[in-house]
Amino acid sequence: MKLAITALVGLMVAAPLAGQAPSGKKWSFGLYGDAPGLGLYLYQLDDGSQTNFDAKKDLGLKNNKLGLGARIDYLGPRGGFQLDIGFHDFAGQRRMTEPTKIGGETFEEGTDVTSSLKNTTVDITGTIKVLRFEHFWFGIDLGLQAWVMQVRAEAKNASAAQREEDDKGPVSYSLPLPIPQLGLSFGAKAFDDALEFRGRVHFLAYSGATYTLFAADARYYFLPWLGARAFVENQRFDVPFGSIQDDLEARIDNNRFGIGVALRW
Repeated sequence: MKLAITALVGLMVAAPLAGQAPSGKKWSFGLYGDAPGLGLYLYQLDDGSQTNFDAKKDLGLKNNKLGLGARIDYLGPRGGFQLDIGFHDFAGQRRMTEPTKIGGETFEEGTDVTSSLKNTTVDITGTIKVLRFEHFWFGIDLGLQAWVMQVRAEAKNASAAQREEDDKGPVSYSLPLPIPQLGLSFGAKAFDDALEFRGRVHFLAYSGATYTLFAADARYYFLPWLGARAFVENQRFDVPFGSIQDDLEARIDNNRFGIGVALRW
């Protein structure tokens, strides 16, 4: 279902642009699968409702299925843009070793908790080329990446002495996270443009919070219009309490490796 939605969104974006694309194969569109590894710590007070958990330590969350995504790129002689949409699912099961709060609900020590996290990401970034050579370019990126993380947790008390009706039902928590993108990018081509490589290095610092992104993307087109893609990406986001939001502390370490197919025209 997610693959169908991803393909539909990508085709809706690409269709009206295809007829306008100049020659030289400046457009590309592709589908991919990836295996992200997410390190996440959150502490938030929202209208008196407290959330405080570590995704791995407290909930045991890990990637439980292949992430899916779609991406469309335009890269012309002076610059371009990319639009990337991804869907990632994590699941975990853990017995609490200390009290953990999610959405204002406390899961006490000794409680067995089954949890899941769904992360939807949208990345739209523009690139301006500042140095251009025959087979290499260097540019500046500016854009926005938005995450929507949805956490769901359900607990059954591990103690047989507790009554069944005391077991907690599902608790949900959602965190939208917009991340501005600013940094450097570069690209290269070889073998009559059959091989393409792109890289990005982004960095932001504001009011004590820091964000870094390192990404590499390689594509080999075995046909002029069809190729294979592989990419790696690392993102780190450190938000001390009270830095960019009075009631939020967050630490995120997101690593991705993916492969996919790419069409260009």
